[in-house]
Amino acid sequence: MKREHMEQINAAIEAVKAKKNINHIYFVACGGSMALMMPAQYILDCECEIPATVYTANEFVHRTPRALGTDSILISCSMQGKTPETVEATRLAREKGALTISMSHSVGSPLWEATEYPIHYDWLDETDMTNHNHTILHCLVFNILNVIQPSEKYERACKAIDKMDGIFKANIEKYSSKALEFGKNYKREEVIYTMIISRNLERSCQQS
Repeated sequence: MKREHMEQINAAIEAVKAKKNINHIYFVACGGSMALMMPAQYILDCECEIPATVYTANEFVHRTPRALGTDSILISCSMQGKTPETVEATRLAREKGALTISMSHSVGSPLWEATEYPIHYDWLDETDMTNHNHTILHCLVFNILNVIQPSEKYERACKAIDKMDGIFKANIEKYSSKALEFGKNYKREEVIYTMIISRNLERSCQQS
């Protein structure tokens, strides 16, 4: 992982350490960025008693959780950092006193300016997949868990992220032709459901 990404994650983690209490962790985004958040919520649900919830950004703005405040953490994401609902949700959470951490590919974007702790990630660059949004988010989540309830397994999980580049590239080589074939066959489908196989994810958590 790039030094700049790790430094940004560490800055956010130091802010988490400074909080005396954490009552809720909110994940806020839209579309694909929101889908990215769901495995992170699952990990927190499995590992700690602090509630974690994924919200669409507009939902978060228009039915703001009553518990949102100085004891809350909000993690938001927008690739270009311009999704207006996500920017507004982040500003709202910060105004309420929540610790705001935001991920974006675009440095200096509206989201980057709205949040307290921005974290950059690479996009469409396959030279090192550990710098992409999914690996950045998982590194952040495992580090937060290690603050809430320190454990050697979370430290190992963070170190294991360095191996993700090889894992992703091996899977790209193995499944790229099948993925292309799937795209050709189903590109005109009006609805495609995407499901997370939680049993495999849970097994991964237990083995970490």
